[in-house]
Amino acid sequence: MREAVEADKRRASDATPRICACVLMNHPYPGNLPLLRQVYAGRFSELLFLIPFERSDDPDVITTYRGSYVHAGYVTDALPRLRTIDCDYFLFVHDDVLLNPQFDESSFANLFPLGADDGFIPFAERTPTKLGDWEWYYSFLPKLLYPKSLMFGTGIEPGNLLRYLPSRDEIRAGFERSGAPFTERVEVDIRQADDPTSRAGSAERKPSAVMLDGLAAQIDHSSPTQRTVTRAAGEALRSVTAMLAAANDRDNGGGDVIDLPIPLAVSGFFTDCFVLPRSKLEPFAHHMGFAGAAGLFVEIIVPVLLHALCERVHTAESLVLDFRGFQKRYPLNDFLDRRKMAIHPFKFSTIRSQTQQAAFIEAILSLRNGQPIDPQRAAAIGLPPGFVDDATYVGWHPIEPWGRWTAGHHATITLRPPQSGGSRRLKVSVVAPVNAAFPRFTGTISIGSGPAQPYSIAHPKSQAVLIVDVDPAEGPILLKLMSTHLFRPRDVDPQSLDNRQLGIGLRAVEWI
Repeated sequence: MREAVEADKRRASDATPRICACVLMNHPYPGNLPLLRQVYAGRFSELLFLIPFERSDDPDVITTYRGSYVHAGYVTDALPRLRTIDCDYFLFVHDDVLLNPQFDESSFANLFPLGADDGFIPFAERTPTKLGDWEWYYSFLPKLLYPKSLMFGTGIEPGNLLRYLPSRDEIRAGFERSGAPFTERVEVDIRQADDPTSRAGSAERKPSAVMLDGLAAQIDHSSPTQRTVTRAAGEALRSVTAMLAAANDRDNGGGDVIDLPIPLAVSGFFTDCFVLPRSKLEPFAHHMGFAGAAGLFVEIIVPVLLHALCERVHTAESLVLDFRGFQKRYPLNDFLDRRKMAIHPFKFSTIRSQTQQAAFIEAILSLRNGQPIDPQRAAAIGLPPGFVDDATYVGWHPIEPWGRWTAGHHATITLRPPQSGGSRRLKVSVVAPVNAAFPRFTGTISIGSGPAQPYSIAHPKSQAVLIVDVDPAEGPILLKLMSTHLFRPRDVDPQSLDNRQLGIGLRAVEWI
């Protein structure tokens, strides 16, 4: 475990460092700009928005030309502008990360006691040591090892990979300076495809998503044609594994073990927030531009480059910062603890109406001033229930990035009514596990002891909006959801390891 670092040991002076905050978008969402600008207003010396493909006359917007798998290459695209910025550090944060509103330039040195050449990424670990244990290897390794491949590569000459990236020794030394774990060898064994000890994230368990559709794709595994695709994709993955093993034996006499040309680490989704010292901007942009051209996955290459270039790379653990909001969303009032740094994913696009946006900014300003958000005030001015933890959930599975599933036939939510009084309605956005084999999902929704309203969701649609009337004068609102049937993900997809019983899924609850 890395030791915590004291602020007075890390900075050469007591001067407040100047920060340039760069908000990156994986995909072009210019509609989020006005709200994001208000969220970050006055907090840092410079504020820029790096948006792919979207041309803009806004002087704070830099158009980039990279896909989301290599999003840190935005730094290379933005380099001419970034060179002109007078700052000590660049804070790169994605637009679906909500940083603690109390985190600003004045608190940076206390929370991030970095040396002049130090960087930060919340988390990094060694990449898996077996090809079959990680879906991203099927993209990354062929690009790294065979960049001229017509299927996987981008046409870069193999010798240039080592010429324009830091050397193996430089990268290894960087990891060792920071006491960070890394991987230098990967086992490539075709038998891993049937290895029951493989991780749940193994590519063989979701071959269609890896080979064709992407990990976020909504795939109907009950469809006969999809089952054919899944079988073919699984065979293709096993063929890739066998091909890499044979090629490694041909080229290196290494058989089932590949000696990687550079040491690797992975940050998971924590690359959505990292700090780069101004002193390392030029080499980072150079190497990242090359890595982007080679298609090297950002969650691997960013921690590799940070460790190779920076004197030391700090993590949430070493600085005693709380980034658990990347794994489980906590309520906004938890931001009163300055060391709780961020919530991810936080979809600003869901805060649509002007009333909600005004309420949200009011909440952000309240937290910036160290004041809790009043749930009644938040509800009265339009913030969705649950933003301030004013809701109690019974009968639900843990929250996921998109929402949460009910854990049985019956589930409830207790909500604090808005202060404004009068008749109001609740808008309940739900999702049902319908597919070709299970084409209809039914249940009821009700308030307290009131009548149950039936709902029915039929394939191919999987989402619905349910509207219920409420009387705020009655006090706390008890919202009840009943699912007629339950399902297990593994019943739909035999390759799934998820054996939970699930009912209706809840995306959002809003007062309207």
